[in-house]
Amino acid sequence: MPGDDGRMPTPTTVWMVALGRSPDEVKGTLSLDTEAVVFTPEVGGTPIRIVLAETRTVRRLRISPVLIVRQRGGDRTAFFFAQPPPLGQRDPDPEGVSLRSARRTGKRRQQRRNSSYLAANGHTLKPTLIAWASELAAAVAASRR
Repeated sequence: MPGDDGRMPTPTTVWMVALGRSPDEVKGTLSLDTEAVVFTPEVGGTPIRIVLAETRTVRRLRISPVLIVRQRGGDRTAFFFAQPPPLGQRDPDPEGVSLRSARRTGKRRQQRRNSSYLAANGHTLKPTLIAWASELAAAVAASRR
């Protein structure tokens, strides 16, 4: 089901993260067909189809290259249009600092780095994200008619 202008978004390389199920990202191609948004893993695996009629919301996270698709059952899937930053952090070197304080400082520093990385890529990829969000939202709305 194409959007209002009759176009489908161009298949795009993304990293998929199944929120609440797996912290691992999987690189692949995101495409839209008449009934579903389809994620095809780059290496092996079966394509994952998120049926448009079962999709509740499509949301672009502002200032980041992330599109979140929420399904009726409550499942949420994030599509990163740039490789996600690392979720973990390096072990701190607590020389002269308590381990707890070093971990907290290291975690904050990692969060700031991740935010900066996402903001920089979000700005660069904004036109692609806007196109995907609007086309996918239009396709979801059309599937409900």
